[in-house]
Amino acid sequence: MIGIPNIKYIGNYEKEIQAEDDAFDNIVLYKPIDFFVMADNRNKFVKSCEKMCRSDEDYAGFVKYVTNIIGIDFCQVSSQIFSTDATIEMHHGPLFTLYDYASIILEEFIETGKKITTYRITNQLIQEHYDLHVQVVMLAVTNHEAVHNRDIFLNIKQGFGDVSGFIEKYNKYLSDNQKYRIWKYLDLCESTDSFDNNIFDTEKVKKLVTL
Repeated sequence: MIGIPNIKYIGNYEKEIQAEDDAFDNIVLYKPIDFFVMADNRNKFVKSCEKMCRSDEDYAGFVKYVTNIIGIDFCQVSSQIFSTDATIEMHHGPLFTLYDYASIILEEFIETGKKITTYRITNQLIQEHYDLHVQVVMLAVTNHEAVHNRDIFLNIKQGFGDVSGFIEKYNKYLSDNQKYRIWKYLDLCESTDSFDNNIFDTEKVKKLVTL
C-alpha cells in the first residue's frame, strides 16, 4: 500500500488517522453519536451528504434513468416543455427534500447503532433512489425556481417515486416536525386539484404516521 506522507493509520475502532508530527491532530472516520447532539454539527453533516450525493456518478445515472428510461423528459408542470426546448431539472419533492431524505436515513443509523460516515449515509441515500423510494418531479428551470419560491404548488401525486414506501420503511425515524408536515401537506393536496397517476397511497401513509 502506498503511504500518504506524514499520515499514519491508527487502526482502532473509531478508525482514526493522525499526522506523524502531531499525535493529537486526529481525523475520525466514523462519527460518534454524541457528535450529532449539536444541531449545527448535524446540519453540516447532512448537507455534506446531500452535496456528496448530488456529485456522485450514480446519482447522475438515476437522473438519466428517469428521463431516458422512464421517459419523463418534460416539465411536469408545463408538460409542453421538453428537454429539447429547455433545461429540465430534477426536483426532490414535493413532500421531502434531498436534505430530508438524508436526515431521516441518518436518524435510522443513529437509532440502530450503525457506524456513521458521509459515505455510508450517501450510499444508502443513492440506493433509495434506485429502489424508487425517493420521489422526484422533473421541472423546467423557471418552474423549478418558482417551486422553491413557493409560487407553484406541487400536488403529491405529481411526482415519480414511491415515497409511501420510503415512509413505511423509515416511519419510526421521522421527527414530530416531519410527521406534522406530512399531515399538513396531505390535507392541502386533498383540497388542491392536480393530475393523479396513483403513485401515492395517502390512506396507507396516514395509518403509518401517528401524531
